[in-house]
Order: sequence, then structure tokens, then C-alpha cells
Amino acid sequence: MTTTTTSITPISQIGKTILGITRELYAYSGLNPVYDLASSLNAKYQIGQTLAPTALPAIGYFGIGIGGCYNVDSGNLSQPYPVLTTNMDLYTPIPFRCVPIEQDLTPLERASYRMRVQKTINGSAYFLYYLKTITYNQTTVQLTETNPVTALQSPYTLDYTNLNPTQPTVSTSGTITSTATEVNASVTSTLLLTGAEVTEVINVLYAGDLRYAKISEIGLYSGQDQSFTNGSVTYTEAMLAQLNMQYTALGDNYSNPDRSSSYQIVQGSGKLLLI
Repeated sequence: MTTTTTSITPISQIGKTILGITRELYAYSGLNPVYDLASSLNAKYQIGQTLAPTALPAIGYFGIGIGGCYNVDSGNLSQPYPVLTTNMDLYTPIPFRCVPIEQDLTPLERASYRMRVQKTINGSAYFLYYLKTITYNQTTVQLTETNPVTALQSPYTLDYTNLNPTQPTVSTSGTITSTATEVNASVTSTLLLTGAEVTEVINVLYAGDLRYAKISEIGLYSGQDQSFTNGSVTYTEAMLAQLNMQYTALGDNYSNPDRSSSYQIVQGSGKLLLI
């Protein structure tokens, strides 16, 4: 008898960073947060790198990159890079916008972006915008329960009789005999990305080589919006912008300028089993 072993290779990886875990622990514990300014994108790009937030930052922005996967053979096989807890930015981040400084974004356009960096590329000066704002689809945390038999989800309503809970039925072997329903707390957000954004950047940074227009990593960043003046322009900038969560995958092609995508991200705080 021949036994065949199948190796399962993940097509995506996702993980929290030590910066995100630290921020969450400050929120959980109520301890006075210590802000490490040197670990932020502000320090990396020298944008308001000495300005500290006035309150604990929240996840409000996302970034994109093209370094999330690699080839594993001479054919077409590739797989995502693992996400390291120690990462403080994406492997190969690219900006969302790359515009000549004399054609900078209007205040209305700029409202959707953060981390505005001036850079000289092939002798010309540009403004690059490395972060984009996240749109949250709800104003409160949502509670849902999953039926263990049908796997269908429905809203979960708190049962206030549980202020005086009763012990579940437990067998002599220690096994709980009741059927467990899974309850989750989560928030859902939308990340908007267009081919026009990606191709604009590829045209400048990679000489229009659209083979680079494959987005294979996404990062969720925390920070605090503050009014910021750079030169003669005052705008909203993210202070203490830190990578909280990183996602790597095989890549999504954005070489078509007409493409527009909305990624729905569900962030949960964990699972509960309702007995």
C-alpha cells in the first residue's frame, strides 16, 4: 500500500506585529502608553518624526506593497513570504500616489491619503503618499453568533441574565454536553484601491513596467491625525504611524488603470463559545 502525503502550502499569510500587540496591550491595561517615535513611518520618512500623539493611536490607515511573495521554481509556482512579528513596515512598500510637486493633490484629494513624502526621481521632484485612510463600515463593535450545525451567522444579543450565570452541565469525565455556539466580536472596514493609483506609481518608480503592478502585501497602520504644516501647505498627517498587521499573498494584478477594488477586512478580538 502506497501512502501519499500532500503538502499544503498557504497562498496567504497574515500576522500582528509587536507594535500592534504593544498598542493593544496599552489599550487593554490602561497603562500610560510610551510612544516609541523611532519605530514609526514618520521616522522612516522624516515627516513630523518628533511629534507625539495626544492619545493612544487607532488603526486608521493601510499601505500596499509588491514584495509579499517569491518564486519557488523555474515555472509559475510562487508562495507568500511569512509575516514576521518584528516587521515595522511592509517588505517592499509602494505609495498610492506619485505626483510632480507642481501638480500636487488638491486638499479634497489629499484628505484620503497620509504620509506625504517629497522625493527626487530621475531629476524631478515628486510628492509620494504612502498611506490611505480606512473606511469603517459601522460605528459600534458587532456581535455575531455562528450556529454549530448550519454554520449560519446571525446577530448576537447580550443576555443580561448572565449577570448571575449558572454553571453549564458537565459530565463526570469533564466534558460539557451542551452544544456550543461560537460568538464573535468584530468590526468591518473597507480598503479602496484602484488601478489608476497603482499604475501612476509604477509609471514613475518602475519606468512603466506593469509587471510590478502586482499588489502582494497590505499593511494596517495605526496613528493619530494631526494638522501638519510642511512648507506652505497645511494638511492632515498621521503621527506615530506604525504597522500593526501585515498580510502577504500571491499578488493581485492592478495593471489596468480602470480597475477598482474594495477589500472588506473583518478585525476580531477573538472567539467565545456560547454553551
